[in-house]
Amino acid sequence: MKSLHSNILKLMDSIINKISDNIHDFSVSDQAFTRCRKLNSTDLIKLILNMGAGSLNSEIFHAFPDINSRMTASAFEQQKAKLKPECFKEIMLELSRANNVLQLLDNQYLVVAIDGSDFDQPFNPESENIFRGKDGRIYCQLHVNALYDVLNKLYLLKLPTLNKPVIS
Repeated sequence: MKSLHSNILKLMDSIINKISDNIHDFSVSDQAFTRCRKLNSTDLIKLILNMGAGSLNSEIFHAFPDINSRMTASAFEQQKAKLKPECFKEIMLELSRANNVLQLLDNQYLVVAIDGSDFDQPFNPESENIFRGKDGRIYCQLHVNALYDVLNKLYLLKLPTLNKPVIS
């Protein structure tokens, strides 16, 4: 089992390195990531993917214990703003494509599950995803139905669905 995790981590590293080699395809500007900074695109992507539920400063502290290589939360946010969301989509697609031998139940059935989840977003009065809850509060939320391959542990499809928006 340890070799499986090791192989997945090596694969993930190679995918992230490939993305970083072509970072201008996934950045908001051709000028982004051209200067040498404490937080390069490879480390930025790895930090984002490895973040837990701690505060931003706490996550940076744990990712970069050496104070000389640590950046401020503001520097992190500035670097993160240079990345397009498509960067992470491409990472997940490449990771899914790498598993070319799918496990099937009885060698013929793909076992899938679908589940709906609500994702709260920071409130933005201009968002298309503003809703009124049963308690009367107004919030921003996106509902996603995800199709999951149970045996291969892969997300196959996500279907965002909109709840009924608040009518102003």
